[in-house]
Amino acid sequence: MTTTTGTGLEALQARFGEALAGHLQRHIERRHWDAGRLAAHQRERLRALLARAAAGSAFHARRLAGSTRHGSSSPSWPACR
Repeated sequence: MTTTTGTGLEALQARFGEALAGHLQRHIERRHWDAGRLAAHQRERLRALLARAAAGSAFHARRLAGSTRHGSSSPSWPACR
């Protein structure tokens, strides 16, 4: 049986609270974005995610090879509705 000391748990809670507080303001500001700005942000972040996946994984690099979907300013994706 393992026990967590109060100081270890308190340190974890403090680190988590600091990390969350660092991101919270950006998320609050997004509540006021219009649909176009939100969609552009989502596309940008998805492109970054796909580029990272392709760069860090042979499997994903093969799956995305030849695709203009990641890293492109005009992806050839079907519209998602």
